[in-house]
Amino acid sequence: MTIFLSEVETFCLCSATVVEKNCTFDFVVRSTPIGISICLVENSYEEEWLPVKIETYLKVNAGMFPDEEAKEDFRKQLNSETGWMLDKQGENAGSLVQRAMRISEYEAFQTVEKNIPRKMRKDLTDISLEDESNQVPTSLFGKRPSHLM
Repeated sequence: MTIFLSEVETFCLCSATVVEKNCTFDFVVRSTPIGISICLVENSYEEEWLPVKIETYLKVNAGMFPDEEAKEDFRKQLNSETGWMLDKQGENAGSLVQRAMRISEYEAFQTVEKNIPRKMRKDLTDISLEDESNQVPTSLFGKRPSHLM
């Protein structure tokens, strides 16, 4: 007799819309047992951009940057005011599509990051997928100029 065990991977998904300095930004937040990802979405959710700290990108992809000069060239080419970049996700026909993250995009990203629902931050095996209270937590709407919709 053969017994096959399979662990079902649970994930949570939510979307967030942030108004920051009269601009509207949409995000998709995914939570799996291995972590949380927040992607800026554009063109009716057809394009996803993953925010990445530039220095983290340089460390993770050290093989692409053989020396400090190559790293500095990459930083100059991006010309990021925030120290963050956006990495386009999905099928890019084998090419990397990256751009600097604008200040307003970064501020909107921070708003989403600070307001990820608690259920998505917990160990997902301990949560139910339905919220018993069906109420929006008041912490989602701070008295800051940026807010979630």
